[in-house]
Amino acid sequence: PFTFGSKEYMSLKADLASAFLDEFPNCVPLTYDYCEEAMQTETLLRTRLSDLPYYDFEGVLHPVFEEDEWKLIAVGGLLGGMVGVFQ
Repeated sequence: PFTFGSKEYMSLKADLASAFLDEFPNCVPLTYDYCEEAMQTETLLRTRLSDLPYYDFEGVLHPVFEEDEWKLIAVGGLLGGMVGVFQ
């Protein structure tokens, strides 16, 4: 049998952890299809979001755009102004 001292054990543990962390990002994408199939997230989200009333749906989406809302308003105003000038 193998006999390890605490120094060798800690070194082996660090090497294994490092190897795991190096390889883990390569393994995660391989689970996407399985997770999608097992949890049926697309179907669940489509069903739940389509059942929401419009005001609740807006409440779900608004935080996504809130940070850049001023940019959307500015670009919309600019485009509207350009269209108005060319009419």
